[in-house]
Amino acid sequence: MFIAPLEMLFIIVMVVIFEEMEVKRKFKKEYEEYRQKVPMVSFRWKCLKWLFFGKEN
Repeated sequence: MFIAPLEMLFIIVMVVIFEEMEVKRKFKKEYEEYRQKVPMVSFRWKCLKWLFFGKEN
């Protein structure tokens, strides 16, 4: 019962750590500028609706 949330948390942490390192190395300053403008996670209703129910009509 607790394995799935823990596994999900582990995957998120690994992606944040390793993917961030790779993207920073590859895109350098461009990525830093992008990161300042765009949040890592968005909990806005529009984004959640798209995530769970597909694209808007």
